[in-house]
Amino acid sequence: MSAIAGPSRIPWNITRQSRLFSSSSRRRAQRPDHVESEEVVRAKLRDRGYHLGVTRYLNSLAEEFAHPLPGQKAKWLGGNHPYPLNPSFRPPPPLGNQTQDFIYQELCRGVKTTGALAAEFNVSKARVEAIRKLKEVEQEFIRQGLPLQRAFLEAMEPLLGNAASASIRNRYDQQLHVDIAARAEDPATIVELEEEHRFDAGIGDTGAFGDPALASKEGTQLPAFELRDEDLSAAVRRQQQAESQAAEEAAANGEKVEINQGEWTAEQQAFPNPGYVKEKLDFAKREERLRREEKVLPQTTFTPSSGRTWRFVDVSSEKQKQAGVVQRMEKKREKRREKKQQRKDMERLAKAAT
Repeated sequence: MSAIAGPSRIPWNITRQSRLFSSSSRRRAQRPDHVESEEVVRAKLRDRGYHLGVTRYLNSLAEEFAHPLPGQKAKWLGGNHPYPLNPSFRPPPPLGNQTQDFIYQELCRGVKTTGALAAEFNVSKARVEAIRKLKEVEQEFIRQGLPLQRAFLEAMEPLLGNAASASIRNRYDQQLHVDIAARAEDPATIVELEEEHRFDAGIGDTGAFGDPALASKEGTQLPAFELRDEDLSAAVRRQQQAESQAAEEAAANGEKVEINQGEWTAEQQAFPNPGYVKEKLDFAKREERLRREEKVLPQTTFTPSSGRTWRFVDVSSEKQKQAGVVQRMEKKREKRREKKQQRKDMERLAKAAT
């Protein structure tokens, strides 16, 4: 919620022109001063035949929405989603105005980045940027002397479950941490963060709503890990070493070494994984490829009660591992080109000076 929400955002001339074509204003002008009671309204609806649906709704579901308690959490008509006919729409929990002010102050200080604030408050980076733009518009409203809907804000926040805290500026405020924990457990927040992580990784950013220029760009594969038996991995490595040693001895004796390029390796047979690419491997590069795939991560080995040791092994594509090397090589080439261009410029200036 924000104080700039409400009718004051619409320019006066637009509202004046729209009212010229509106018939609701004429009906409001002809409305009598006295207001009919709820019993009279229900009696009229009953006479018109609306008592079957309206009365049942007013006496059942509408009771808890008629008189909300201060500080009560938001209640939707459809349970966990606001629209019963659209169960796929589950908006993330709204942020209170004071929480937005706190995030905007941290952004203005420049100490924390957008990603750090998003991780601290369990929101997406897009929401942090939206808060920054919203507060900038609010500051512009204040500078121009435009009215802010403070009353609307104070009335709507309790209905949405955003209880204002007097010590919101204190980073150790209990209510602030309760709200952060509640957003972390909300399914809509998890979906929003997962979509943002996929977009940052280059997955799903093309499609019908993406940039056509990125249609042929290959996305970055996220790391994939699987749990492997340490004893079985050691047996596979011993088998591979025996095969490699036998092949070296055969090559040293002048014998012909047959390479079964269409057959899976011992590791692929021991740990079948859909991520393995069925491609023909050269025997000379097989050991180097297996060493890259057998990279052990720190603090990922553990021994359960069965006594067998297990560990997490990175089984993602090799292209992801080579991406960092390619980027570093490209930076080195760029630096060499810049130095070469600088030398040419210095030589040109020296010739011009002589």
